[in-house]
Order: sequence, then structure tokens, then C-alpha cells
Amino acid sequence: MAEPTDARSRIVDSARTLFAARGYRSVTIRQIAADANVSPALVMKLCASKADLYAEVSLLEVPIGDLDLPLSELGLAYVRRIERRRKSGVPEPWTSPSNTIRNSFEPEVERARIARSWAAAIAERIDDRSAGTIHATAVACLLIGFAEGLRTIGFAADDEAADALTRYYAQLVQQVIDRAAGD
Repeated sequence: MAEPTDARSRIVDSARTLFAARGYRSVTIRQIAADANVSPALVMKLCASKADLYAEVSLLEVPIGDLDLPLSELGLAYVRRIERRRKSGVPEPWTSPSNTIRNSFEPEVERARIARSWAAAIAERIDDRSAGTIHATAVACLLIGFAEGLRTIGFAADDEAADALTRYYAQLVQQVIDRAAGD
């Protein structure tokens, strides 16, 4: 029999993946349990409720990663990461805010929390000191738009089109990052 901590970590991992892909309303405790290979009763015992589990895993981290790169290379690195995740079919963290807000039991609270925390994290990374962290917000919008366009809408479905769009978007993101550093 698996240790409870192993079961709990599998439950949390499954919940994080399912909520990111489908949103709060579309995921059931039974689906989380099946994905984690545990019983629904164990999910409830270890996590109390679907809302509590969602609150635990919806602490969305800004997917800017721990890239140890100069600012002049960040735009391309961020956009390429999105493209690589699309090619490999792994979940895309840049689409998580939209899903999380849309499916939250408190969308306005979630929207404000995400906007505040994501802008602050990106502003810190790109050294954006502008009023309202406008450059960081623009970077977030560009990367969310790129990820949603590739994943949700299906723009640039073939590799050649995706590569061209990746190069174009990288330039746009880098221009905004460069402006933040210059302000």
C-alpha cells in the first residue's frame, strides 16, 4: 500500500494538471482520484474538499522560470519554451490564468490575484519600474496571447508556421523587455 504522503502528492499533482487543463467546474473528485490511482474517499480524506484542493493547487506560479539569461535573451527564451511545450504536448502554464479565472468559484478575486502577482513577478524579472508595471503587463499579455493562439485556437498548426510565428513573437516580447530596461 502506498504511503499517505505519496498518495497526497499524486492527488495534488493530478488535481493541478486536471484543473489547469479543464478548469474547476469541469473536474470532479472522481476524475482526480482516477488520475492519481486512489479512491475518491481518500481524496476527500486527505484534501477535505474539491474547493480546498483547488485553492491549494491554483497558486499559479508565473512561468518565467529560473532562466539565468541576460535580459537581451529573455524574449526568445520565453517564446521558445511555449513552442517546445506545444510540440511535446505538455500542459501550458501561460493558458492557466484564463482557465483558472473562467472556472473559478470567485472569478473576480482570482482575476485580481493573478493580475497582481503575475505583473509583479514579471516586473521584477525584467526590472520594470514603470507606472502600473506596463511593460511587465504587456509581456504577460503577449505570452498569454501566444500560448492561447497556439494551444486554444490552433494557429500555426504546422512546424514551419509555428517556427515563423515564434521568431516574430520573440521579437515583440523582446522589444517590450528592452523598453522596460530603458525606462
